[in-house]
Amino acid sequence: MKYQRNRRSGSVVGFNDLLFNLLISFVCLFIIAFIMMNPPTKKKSVDPKAEYLITMTWPDGDTNDIDLWAKNKHGVVSFRARDNETMHLDRDDLGMSSDSIEIDGKEIKNPMNSEAVSIRQTIKGEYTISIHWYSKKHDSLDTVPVEIEIIKINPYRLMAKRTVIMNQEGQEKTAFNFTMNKSGWARDFNTEQKRWVIEQVAKFRSDATPRPDNTRDN
Repeated sequence: MKYQRNRRSGSVVGFNDLLFNLLISFVCLFIIAFIMMNPPTKKKSVDPKAEYLITMTWPDGDTNDIDLWAKNKHGVVSFRARDNETMHLDRDDLGMSSDSIEIDGKEIKNPMNSEAVSIRQTIKGEYTISIHWYSKKHDSLDTVPVEIEIIKINPYRLMAKRTVIMNQEGQEKTAFNFTMNKSGWARDFNTEQKRWVIEQVAKFRSDATPRPDNTRDN
């Protein structure tokens, strides 16, 4: 009788082991299936992280179209080409012509005029930030004060700020030149005037390609 009880007890232990192994297998299969249904998110091709932000503003409600241009050794960023390898035009404002939307049949206007360029990767070398008065609209200012700020994001620091007075349509003015050192700090700011934007705008206009009105980012 003692031998029979031990034999029966061994059968129960074996059965319990079998159930436990089946349970483990089921859990493993469930985890594998869950991973296959939810693959890891791929890294975005464009890194939204910014090291510097360059902002340009002019009087609210003014209908003039003022453009911000930025240049470094990787090329030019403007409404013509919004990206290069290190910088991005975050907002292109056409003046009041692009600052209205329709909600429930009612036109809503945003009077703010601003453009912004972000430096997403600091590259050692020279940078030039310029302003161009692209076009003058009806009932607009004849003289436009344009404010430029260069901000380091992390750690936050206002690196440079000035107001540039634009006097006529088609005018180009350099807001800032500066150099970026290998540690990612902007330095040696100056306002030496460099004429380079007007030539590119003239080429753009000669291509007879109308400038789109939907380039502004909200």
